[in-house]
Amino acid sequence: MHLYCLFTRNFTSSLNSLYEFGSNVENCLKDQRHKCDYSMGSLMKRTLLRLVTGSRSRYQSTATVMKEMNEEYQRQVLTQEEVMSFNNDGYLVLRNFLTEEEKQNVKKWGDEIQAWPETANKWFSYFETVNGEKTLCRTENFIPYHEGMRNLIENKITSCISDCFDEPSCLFKEKVNYKLPNGGAFPPHQDAPAYVTFDQKLHITAMVAIDEMTVENGCLELVSGRHKEGVLRQEESGNIHPDVVETMDWKSAPCEAGSIMIFNAFVPHSADAFFIDQLFSNGCKSPSPAQNFTNQQYNGLWYEVGKMQTAGGAACEKDCVCTTIDIKPKSGTSDYTAINSCRKLSPTGNFLNATGTLSGEGPSGHWKEGFFPLAPKADYTIIYLDDNYAIEYDCTSVFGITNYCIHILSRTPTAQTDMVQKLKTFAIGLGLNTENLDYQETLQKGCW
Repeated sequence: MHLYCLFTRNFTSSLNSLYEFGSNVENCLKDQRHKCDYSMGSLMKRTLLRLVTGSRSRYQSTATVMKEMNEEYQRQVLTQEEVMSFNNDGYLVLRNFLTEEEKQNVKKWGDEIQAWPETANKWFSYFETVNGEKTLCRTENFIPYHEGMRNLIENKITSCISDCFDEPSCLFKEKVNYKLPNGGAFPPHQDAPAYVTFDQKLHITAMVAIDEMTVENGCLELVSGRHKEGVLRQEESGNIHPDVVETMDWKSAPCEAGSIMIFNAFVPHSADAFFIDQLFSNGCKSPSPAQNFTNQQYNGLWYEVGKMQTAGGAACEKDCVCTTIDIKPKSGTSDYTAINSCRKLSPTGNFLNATGTLSGEGPSGHWKEGFFPLAPKADYTIIYLDDNYAIEYDCTSVFGITNYCIHILSRTPTAQTDMVQKLKTFAIGLGLNTENLDYQETLQKGCW
C-alpha cells in the first residue's frame, strides 16, 4: 500500500482563465461527483475547483500575490543539502521525515480508507478485475473525509514539496494505491507528458511507502539527472523510446515503510514485477479486428445507437445525444480522422465535437486514436463490420485507470432490436465488457 500526493506550482497565476470553465466544473461535481468522468482531465478540473474556489474575492492581482509569496518564501523543513540533492538528481528519499507515530498512523489511516464502502458524491473508488473478482485498487479524493490524512498532507508533506519548489505548492491530487497480488512491471516513462492541460510547467510527487518497497518486490528504479532534459523521445505508447533507455544509468530506490520519496515529473522511472501493477498495468483487451474489415467499408458516417462505457471513457461524451462518428481518410497520409459529434442533453442542445486521428498500427482494422499531442493514445479496434452495422472498441490504461467503450454503430439513426442484441452478445462474448457495464441506448429520435 502506498500514498501518492501530486503537487504543482503557480496555480494562482492562471486563475483568470480557470474561472471561465469553473461553473461547468462545479455543475459536473454537483451532478453525482463519482459519476463525473475519471480521466486525468476531469480529476484536474475537480482539483482546480477545490483550489481556486473563493480566491478571486481575496486576490485582485493574482500574479502580484504569487510574486510576493515567492519573494517572501522561507524554507521550512528540508535542509539546503537535501534541496540541492533533489535538484541535481530529480528525486530524494527521506527515510526519517515522518515520526514513528506518524508512520504508524499512516498505516492505520490507509487501512481505514481501504475499508470505506463505495459512496456516491464523496471519494473516488477504482476497481480492477483480479482472478475474476472485482477488487479495489485505488482510492482518490479522500482528504475532505479523513482528518488525519488531510492534516499530514496539507501541512507536513506540503511544506516539504514547497521547499523543493522554493515557493508555496498546491496539492493537485491524492490517492492511495493498494498492493494487489499477481502484480506486473511497468516500463520506463516520465510522468510529465500526462499532465499537459492548462500548461503547468512542473509537478512533483511525494510517495509515502506505507508498506516496505524492496528490490525483490519491485521498488522504483530511477535515473538521476536526466530530468533536466525535459520530455525525452517517446514511443507511441508514451513510454521512453528503447534507444534512449539504453543510454540511462538506472538505480533502484528501496524504501522502508514510512519513508517518503519525492520525484520530479520529468524523472525517468520504472518498476519490476509485483510492486504496483495496479498503477500502470494494461487493463485493456486486445480483440482481433473483424475478419472482413476494409477501410472502404468502414469509411463514412455512422450513428451510435448504444454503448457500454466506463465513466472515464465518457470524457468527451457526457450527456451526449444524437451521437455520430464520421471516418475520413487524412489527406497525404495513411491515417484517418474520426470526427465524433453529438448534442448536449437534447436534440436542440449545444453541438459538441471531438476530432481524433487514427494512426495505422496493424493489423487492418486496428489503430491508435489520439486527440492531443503527448496525450496517451487509445487502442481503437473494429471488431465487427458489415454494410449496415459495426462495433468499435476503444480502450486506454494510464496510471492505473482503465477506460473503455464498446460502441454499437449503424448506418442509419435507428437499428433493428434483434440485431442490436446480437451485436451486444457478440461483444460480451469476447470478454470486452470487463466491468459488466449496463448497455446505454443513445437517443437518436428527433435528431435528424
